[in-house]
Amino acid sequence: IFARANIILEFEGTLTKNQRANPDWFPTYLQVLVPTLDNDKDTDPGWEGRVRALKKSINRLEKTLEDERKASATKMNIIESKLDENQKKTEKRELEMKEMLESILALSAKNVEIERGE
Repeated sequence: IFARANIILEFEGTLTKNQRANPDWFPTYLQVLVPTLDNDKDTDPGWEGRVRALKKSINRLEKTLEDERKASATKMNIIESKLDENQKKTEKRELEMKEMLESILALSAKNVEIERGE
């Protein structure tokens, strides 16, 4: 580490005053040192709060997703019932049209018979 520090100092010694004042090369920063965990402890107490917050967030999202799933299921049920209703109406109209067509064909056949004198 000492050798690396010397190399950095030598390099900085070759720079001009303007180069050393360049904030892109030498930004202002704050180094924060945090104590390491004791080997006796299994978890970092700071993580407990983070984990709790994550769990709350996940639970909130799960509830939101469940609510949205229920709303979607309700909408799907409404759509399915409307489709069933429309299908029944269509089938009824189809049957009515088929009956009308059959009666038209029967009348046409009678007219043909009358014209032929049968």
